[in-house]
Amino acid sequence: MLDQTLQDACAQEIAAADAALAASTRNPHRRVHQARKALRRVRALLALIARSDPTFATVDAKLRRATHSLSPLRDAAVAVETFDRLMKRKALHGSIKTAAPLRNDLARRCDAVLADFRQRDPDFAKLRNHLQRAGAAAKALAWSRASPRTITRGLAHSRRRIAKIDERARHSNERHLRHRWRRRLRRYNDQRVLIAEILALESGNDRSDAVELVQHLSRKGLQDTATDKRLATTALALGLEHDTRLMRQMVRKTPLLDDSVRAQLLSALDHRLRKLHKRCEK
Repeated sequence: MLDQTLQDACAQEIAAADAALAASTRNPHRRVHQARKALRRVRALLALIARSDPTFATVDAKLRRATHSLSPLRDAAVAVETFDRLMKRKALHGSIKTAAPLRNDLARRCDAVLADFRQRDPDFAKLRNHLQRAGAAAKALAWSRASPRTITRGLAHSRRRIAKIDERARHSNERHLRHRWRRRLRRYNDQRVLIAEILALESGNDRSDAVELVQHLSRKGLQDTATDKRLATTALALGLEHDTRLMRQMVRKTPLLDDSVRAQLLSALDHRLRKLHKRCEK
């Protein structure tokens, strides 16, 4: 049944987050990223049902705390990744050496954030225990409430939340507004992909609830591939824009660069921001 499939998907995502943290001795920042993606997906799934049953929101709150605890680790790693992408631009190849002090400082901060987290929670043991308790709470939820109608209503609610902020955020430069827009787009995209994967698994079983879900989604206009693709592209562009803005702030404030290199980097970042902004306006 659909409710069992959704329950299994929830358990699998929590287990995936736990497994990523368990393997974090090698390439820890990549593992943290994998864990956060799994937690984001399971939270998106729970949100589909939370409006019909508040106990789902209670479990989501537990997972939100876990996700937020990993944010400083991911933010530090993203800063390094964003800088490295920036320096791949041909116009900046001659500035790699002179910009190296900033790159080294970002890497040092990245290592320091990880070391601090590990000191407070060696091997992510506390966080993994927290995830296991959240997983047990998720298993005890009333998954029978996850009917095709409930799932459709959840997706429609996510689309309405996007529409509510879309017009204001699309042409705005207000960071908090665009960040909220991005989060709503990303959640809907996670929900849409998750439901598509579940329907793909159910396609050969000819189950009535899966057929009913497809019918409900079609009636609500929630199977528009072109729209979904556009929303996913916008979410990606907004994510890159967010990272680029943070990098611009670091470049502007750091004392580790001379003025000529700073000006070059700021020019490249501003150019990138203009392109990303235009991509979001389409």
